[in-house]
Amino acid sequence: MFPWLGRFYARRIVNINVNIVLAGLLSLLPTLLCVALADQFWGVGRNPWIVNAITFVADVVFDFLIYYILHWLANHMPRRRLPSPDGVSPILNYFKDATLIQFERATLSPLLYAILLGTQHMLIRYDVVGHNLATVLGFVVAIAVVRVIHTAWMLKSPRHLELAKRQSQIVG
Repeated sequence: MFPWLGRFYARRIVNINVNIVLAGLLSLLPTLLCVALADQFWGVGRNPWIVNAITFVADVVFDFLIYYILHWLANHMPRRRLPSPDGVSPILNYFKDATLIQFERATLSPLLYAILLGTQHMLIRYDVVGHNLATVLGFVVAIAVVRVIHTAWMLKSPRHLELAKRQSQIVG
């Protein structure tokens, strides 16, 4: 329907960013559910430290799992797999490719969680908004800041530049 959108998404840097943002947004739902259940059963909604801890653990688990699934669907599913320039094998195997990206994300995760949990904590502590909206706002701010930094990193990284160059030769 929109072939230009598919070509745009096929660009590695776009694909990685879209998948990471989508994983972050999709992980928000089960994370909010975990916080809501903890609040329902143990009344933790006004304790920012407990809400921070539940948010951190739930988000790490759900975000990383969802990203691995999205990366496979977008880049390594048999119908989507692009051959390497020699026509023999994919550029990188799925697990190595996704894990390298996850490693970069893990390197930036202290900043992500400092922004996310700091924003969430302050909004709850000073009773600006409820814990659900504080969580959503923390996610939005943190993901936006870290996506800009990670994108700049990828634009300067020799590995990403080489993979993007090889992919553009394949896609043409």
